Amino acid sequence: MKVVFCYNVGMQVQYITDKKGKKKSVVVPFRDWENIQKEMSKQRAMLGIKSAVEEVRQIKEGKKRMRSMDKLLDEL
Repeated sequence: MKVVFCYNVGMQVQYITDKKGKKKSVVVPFRDWENIQKEMSKQRAMLGIKSAVEEVRQIKEGKKRMRSMDKLLDEL
């Protein structure tokens, strides 16, 4: 096992490689990991909003049927 340090956009990243030098794992500082998780959460929320807007557009165009409130709540 070998640890290789790399600096990426202000983030110190460590790559753990096997004996052949093939990257197997990445280690990032915990604070950076928290920021990554926060950003991913924002991205998931934005994708959900985008999907909802697209669904409303399709309903308005008659391409999709509106779901009942029960079915909508079941998805939550």
